[in-house]
Amino acid sequence: MSYQINVKNFGKIKKAKVEVSPLTFFVGDNNSGKSYLLTLLWGLQSEKLIQVLTRNIEKIDKKYYQDIYDKIKLFVSEAREPDDEISFDISEFEGLINQLLMKNRNMFVQKLFNSENMSIGKLSVELEKKNRISLSIDDVSEDVICYFADYMGADIGQMRSRTEQIVADILEFMIQRILNETVIIAEKNIYFPASRTGFLLAKDSINQTGREKTFTLVLDEEEQKMEPFTMPILHFLNYLDDKELDTDENRYQKICDFIENEVVHGKVVRGGAIQNKVEYIPSSQDIALPMRTSSAVVTELVPLLLILKSSKEIGQLCYEEPEMCLHPELQLQMARILIQLANLKTNVIATTHSDIILQHVNNMCRLAEIEKPDELMERYGLTKDDCIRFQDVSVYQFTNKGDYSTVKELKPNEDGFHIPTFSNALLNILEQTTDIQEYKEQED
Repeated sequence: MSYQINVKNFGKIKKAKVEVSPLTFFVGDNNSGKSYLLTLLWGLQSEKLIQVLTRNIEKIDKKYYQDIYDKIKLFVSEAREPDDEISFDISEFEGLINQLLMKNRNMFVQKLFNSENMSIGKLSVELEKKNRISLSIDDVSEDVICYFADYMGADIGQMRSRTEQIVADILEFMIQRILNETVIIAEKNIYFPASRTGFLLAKDSINQTGREKTFTLVLDEEEQKMEPFTMPILHFLNYLDDKELDTDENRYQKICDFIENEVVHGKVVRGGAIQNKVEYIPSSQDIALPMRTSSAVVTELVPLLLILKSSKEIGQLCYEEPEMCLHPELQLQMARILIQLANLKTNVIATTHSDIILQHVNNMCRLAEIEKPDELMERYGLTKDDCIRFQDVSVYQFTNKGDYSTVKELKPNEDGFHIPTFSNALLNILEQTTDIQEYKEQED
């Protein structure tokens, strides 16, 4: 993400300013808005929902985009050759983008959360000013125009009928490119809900057609009846059902092998008598077990395995409580997995209550600073893929104040990220243990 988002009065969150790093953690109190903000960040990389945020340009005061509108109009009218191109500084779009976000913000969160009761007081972005976006024309005729927008190294295009609306259409497309940054296809933006084990076990009983009926994205003002699933959960369910496992080597093969060999100790397969049925084959036997008979650690990590095995590239992974159901030793292994994913250019955003995950991240950041770490790496069975730099990690502390929550970015000191809620809880239990022991000794 090459922009910083700002929100106000969103659920319990009074205000927050967040910029996603390769590895980002939301930590802090329960019921403080961590999952709300995680869902929002997923929505900002959803192609369908970006269409909600960027609609109705014609209703925005033209003072926010008159210059770029006129430049695009002139370019489209004069462009005749495939190599014709016009380039813009990204700052030229910020005013218009923020006006659109403010205008469409409530419809956006209502579609995202599938609830007409959702609202957000403010949604805006601060763009990375050094970036530029270019527009080129590939083909022009009296009736149709084909154009491309090149942003962040990805050149994406579309074809539209030549109408009076064409300039606004191109402008909207360019804004969508800025907000999405890269090509967005289904597998590039994944959300893992905290209830993923339950969804995995129940997915075969939840008919896909029925799921689709619970959420149909409508871009006009008419609202449909709201139903149980949020949009990212629907996407998660459909992804578990639809994707075939890739039998060829893919970029996540090493991580999949690590999970199967070191964490779940078995293979995950799809198939059998029932189409898309997911089964687990323990390493100690050849017989496949249905998910309902597998342990919690297996059902917890199968969704991750399925997605890694079936994806060529994941741009963003939003992960609620990756430590769920995991023994402390396996929480450490999960921290390794998250770092390795981040090093494969997947932006990982996770909510967590695990001090073990954060401490391992601190250790790997410090290890990355050691000039000759080979001896330590060999001692602990680590590789360079396990290390990450402090500048590639962001941590945001959520604090529940009762009626509202605050969000604060935590900066690392020489020892790493210090998480107040984690350390305070450990100090409290230590103090309690000491008091009880001293009291017992006095009685004796």
